[in-house]
Amino acid sequence: MKKILFSIIFILLLNFAYSQQDAQFGHYMFNNVAFNPAYAGMNGEVCLGFTSHQQWRGFEGAPVTNLMTVDSNVKLLGHEGGVGLKILDDRIGFVKNFNITGIFSYHKDIGTGTLGIGFDLGIFNKLFEPEWEFPDQSESILPTDSRKMVFDMGGGLFYKAENFYVGASSTHLIRPKFNFESDVGGTASQIFLTNHYYLTGAYNIQLANALLDLTPSFLVKSDGTSVQTDINLMLLYNKKFWTGVTYRNEDALVFFAGTSVFNNLRIGLAYDLTLSRIRTVSTGTFEAYVGYCFSFGGDGVPQKYHNVKSL
Repeated sequence: MKKILFSIIFILLLNFAYSQQDAQFGHYMFNNVAFNPAYAGMNGEVCLGFTSHQQWRGFEGAPVTNLMTVDSNVKLLGHEGGVGLKILDDRIGFVKNFNITGIFSYHKDIGTGTLGIGFDLGIFNKLFEPEWEFPDQSESILPTDSRKMVFDMGGGLFYKAENFYVGASSTHLIRPKFNFESDVGGTASQIFLTNHYYLTGAYNIQLANALLDLTPSFLVKSDGTSVQTDINLMLLYNKKFWTGVTYRNEDALVFFAGTSVFNNLRIGLAYDLTLSRIRTVSTGTFEAYVGYCFSFGGDGVPQKYHNVKSL
């Protein structure tokens, strides 16, 4: 099992110019601000979110990702916009990634909806754990200087109307580079954060039964050399309970369900049924999501989950 995991990690790290490095989430439809800064503030409220993603359970050193976000609408110099903060802790094997990012967006009413233009700025810290034990390896091949920090930034566009939204964004715009020194062969290692591109969209459908809403959505992810697509169908009952399924090509079927509590607290769980050969050594992927939105003062607009504007 260690040999299998080591091979996967080694490919992820050393084939950095071609591999997708960003974390992925089953609740992406509730996490737009995580990959598109233009979405910040578009709910018109202060929104907090926390997601814990445990991938390939049963695998030693399998990826574990925790994401916390907060964003809010603001008015600056007479212009509508949004601000936010994103904190990401992502671990796989002997690698620990930590990213903290400030988010800014500008909003402009266009047609029947609102266009957001946003960017984020922050730091990205990468740490190699020197105590990691490699299978069939007498000594570590990890760099001697195990921690590096770089400046990172991203940008995006997001358009949201009454019953639909669409967004496009990119992370790691300046392709930050980590320079690590190594005792193995006296060579240095360079690891780039590759540009990742996202395209997302959703459309809300009010069904004949007034208690039911159907929302198909998608998320296309690419690092410029490979493409992965999440296609989702979510059913909402009585504005309080939802369930759905996502197909992620060449990876997994994601089943999820959740509920809203007190009309503005959302709690959701997701399970990835792995489709690749990894399923033979893993019990699957689990994810928990908690989100809460509120307004200062007593005139806040309550969440309406049948409308994709609140996703």
